[in-house]
Amino acid sequence: MNNSPSNPFGRYQSSDQVYNLKLRKRLQMALLLFTLVGFLGLFAALFPAGYVLLRHGYIAVGSAVLFAIIPLLIGLCIASIQYSGAFIHGYLRPRVGNKINRKYQVDPSSAWFVGICPGRMLRLFGSDTVMDVGFLSIEPGKLVFYGDLINFELKNVQVSDISLHVGILPFGLKVTRVIISWTHPGIDGVQETAVETYDSLHVAGKGNYVQSLFSALSAWQNDSSSPGTRRFDVPPSESEFSDLKTVPLYASGPSCLINIAAVLLAGIIIGVTRRITSIWSMSYGKLAIVLLAVIFILLCVAVYRSYKRSPPNDRH
Repeated sequence: MNNSPSNPFGRYQSSDQVYNLKLRKRLQMALLLFTLVGFLGLFAALFPAGYVLLRHGYIAVGSAVLFAIIPLLIGLCIASIQYSGAFIHGYLRPRVGNKINRKYQVDPSSAWFVGICPGRMLRLFGSDTVMDVGFLSIEPGKLVFYGDLINFELKNVQVSDISLHVGILPFGLKVTRVIISWTHPGIDGVQETAVETYDSLHVAGKGNYVQSLFSALSAWQNDSSSPGTRRFDVPPSESEFSDLKTVPLYASGPSCLINIAAVLLAGIIIGVTRRITSIWSMSYGKLAIVLLAVIFILLCVAVYRSYKRSPPNDRH
């Protein structure tokens, strides 16, 4: 079965999936609305102050206050993406845990709550970059994943490498994941499964959880215990999802270049602004209103496009 934006899970889709396309779309809409409301709050707080400063002749300070809304808006977008992990932890963990408990008579409370994705690349499964969320249990001689959508099992002898991978999304947002490399008879080459932790309600602690999971898996890799009877198949391979759209993920180095580019862009904006005001005899206050109105319209368009892209039965 081919994968597509309307069916990114392919043959793994399930009618009782908790973190389904409908919920993913609602989360995306909530993040966009949060950003839109945050923008209105920034505008209401900073614009009057900047305008008053301009009216009293403090051109440089007033302009800085007005145009500070733009980088703050970018920061707000990044924060909304990061703190979506708090929702995934708080909302999905108990629901997926109860589902697994009922289905397999397994208590997953001591396992790692994670998101998994076949392959190293970030692919879009609806509006998220994880295929499934669930509990990764580190057991003697094997790893067992009890997921919302899929289950899989890897024996110790199948795992060839466990590494910590750090990537940078656009705007410098860091993504840290554990990459499990494994092999299986009948599947060509070494396969990879990416694991992202959701065990922290706070973004500041997320990196520590990823490192802790990596340490636990590294220690497990050296365990020579017998894995016992196999219950599930191996993870899905990346080739099954090659049709899905990917998200750019850069090495950690270019993050500095992104920050430098942001500073240069700010300088260009200020220079162009001064030029526009001198040519068109437009005040800084009027120009700021125009720019902020454009940003507001773009955010509204983003919300509308997100709504229109969702299937008709999801628009409730």
